[in-house]
Amino acid sequence: MRAPFSLPMLLLCSAAIAAPLPTPSRPITSPTALSSPTNPSARPVPLEDLVYSRNVGSVAWSADGRQIFLVTNLTGRMNIWRMESSGSWPVQLTQSDDVQSDLVVSPDGKTLIFAQDKGGNEFHDLYAVPTAGGPVTKLTDTPDMRENGAVISPDGRSLAISTKRKVDGQVNLAVLDLATRQVRWLTAEKDPQRRWSAVGWGDGGRTIIANRTNANQTASEIWSVDAASGSARMLAGKPDTRFIAADVSPDGRTIAVSSNENSSQLRAGVLDVPTGKWRWLKPTPWEQTAAELSPDGKTMIARTVEDGRSALSAVDVRTASERRLDLAPGELRCWGSGLLTGFPAPSRAPLGCRYSRRHSCGRYGQLGRAAPDPDGDGKPRPRDPAEVADRHLQEL
Repeated sequence: MRAPFSLPMLLLCSAAIAAPLPTPSRPITSPTALSSPTNPSARPVPLEDLVYSRNVGSVAWSADGRQIFLVTNLTGRMNIWRMESSGSWPVQLTQSDDVQSDLVVSPDGKTLIFAQDKGGNEFHDLYAVPTAGGPVTKLTDTPDMRENGAVISPDGRSLAISTKRKVDGQVNLAVLDLATRQVRWLTAEKDPQRRWSAVGWGDGGRTIIANRTNANQTASEIWSVDAASGSARMLAGKPDTRFIAADVSPDGRTIAVSSNENSSQLRAGVLDVPTGKWRWLKPTPWEQTAAELSPDGKTMIARTVEDGRSALSAVDVRTASERRLDLAPGELRCWGSGLLTGFPAPSRAPLGCRYSRRHSCGRYGQLGRAAPDPDGDGKPRPRDPAEVADRHLQEL
């Protein structure tokens, strides 16, 4: 049964977020005090280098954390490749002239699900390919409908997806049954400015946590939707305010959130769903966003942009205390879903986080894997260098 949007809404009262701290003052730099570094070995840039461009799109971990699936244009098309997380020569899994995106790995690790449109029309269908390699299977075939943003259920039988008819402005939330390939709408959004997107499954796969955002992204709400009936309740939302869920713990009790409530910038925190209580990270003059929760729901990755450079931190969900990840400075960003994964020796490496470090020239991003505490010695550092994947991209 599809539930209409006009269901009674529950708005949980949250502790007010403090106003943003002022940006630290700095003296104005004198142009005469600046000197540009020189390289006597520099040579003119060949024309081929100016047009040579490689990029990394959607990224996903394998179920056991030993492999990485990524969308990249090594051959000129944004197709799917597989490589060892410790570094290896990439293997191409799909071939298509159309862009592929939204990678999702099944819980048993055997299937990779992705979205693909046709000729750039942005009306995506969903597909599946064996992670070991094999033929691609089309899961949906709806030329006048868009299905994307898939999040797989814990039992691997269903996908929570965003869906949009070509004649509509609004985007609804739906469930795709992977056995029957039938799509069942959960919402019946009436506002053409609103977009529903799934964040994760909670309560053993009985509920879906979703964001409901307006088109210009100036307001966003967090909802809990029953996966069977479509009944929904609002967990967080206020007029002209952004509450953005980034992830949900498997039991559905904890949600990683970014919000600009009572502020002009985003700040990261966690929402305890049963009690409605919030735990926010300590105030900072810089914009901060929640990224993802660890599989046990005890750790959150947060991103802080400090004076144009970003940093990632591991946050204790219970206390909101932060531990900065020891990564090289630059533009660090967790891409896509499945940022955190278990490792074979959980006592030594409980988490792993993908991150990117973009070159200033914008040619491509570097992809790396980091662990908050890989050696169990209290010293967070990268488990594998960011250059691993980047080096292989350059070698092709």
